[in-house]
Amino acid sequence: MSWTSRAWRVAWRAAGAVWAALTAGTVAVSVLGATLVVGPAGVVGTALAAAGGTALALALRPEPCGRTWPRTRLVGCAGLVAVTVVGALTSLGQAGLALVMVLTATGHGLRVWHRALVRAAVRPGGGRVRRPRHPQLPPGPPDLTQLCRAWRTTHEALGRCTDPARRALLVQARQDCLDEMARLEPAGLQRWLDTVPDPADDPAPFLVTGTRRPGGDRASDPGRPGPAH
Repeated sequence: MSWTSRAWRVAWRAAGAVWAALTAGTVAVSVLGATLVVGPAGVVGTALAAAGGTALALALRPEPCGRTWPRTRLVGCAGLVAVTVVGALTSLGQAGLALVMVLTATGHGLRVWHRALVRAAVRPGGGRVRRPRHPQLPPGPPDLTQLCRAWRTTHEALGRCTDPARRALLVQARQDCLDEMARLEPAGLQRWLDTVPDPADDPAPFLVTGTRRPGGDRASDPGRPGPAH
């Protein structure tokens, strides 16, 4: 990392610390003012109304794969912001509302700045590797155990996913798993397919040596003939 990148990061952290201190002070004063003016019941009612409305709006939108925590934070922040705005108006008047708006705008600017720093860090030569945004086969030559694990995890991810683009990536990853299984152990894969498995079924008992099958026996070594039935 160059010295200019380090300098920008130090500047961002300093600006973020100042913004966090100002925001924390504003929220504390606003919540205290709202409590004194409208009372604890009014503060709780305002927070619950804002959080409930946000939760209802989010419930009407499809949930991206596995992304429940960001929505939970958003609901909580909505309640806190509502109380802060009410408290700023009641205790500081128009100046309080202006301060909240300025802090909101600068917070968004700091977030954009942080994203720019991250993008610069993951460019070629930046020393960081991008994390894949869709399921991939394990690096290097995959073995049957890894393929069976990927088959199970992608099925679980499909059950949580409603985003069409992500679902398409998951379906493609499962097809890649099947292709690799067919290349590494075609006979075992065919035995598994002959059972007409459900999408959630684990193919490992038919592919991986020593794995117990649903019937109680174990998968035989692919290089040796299996037991006659």
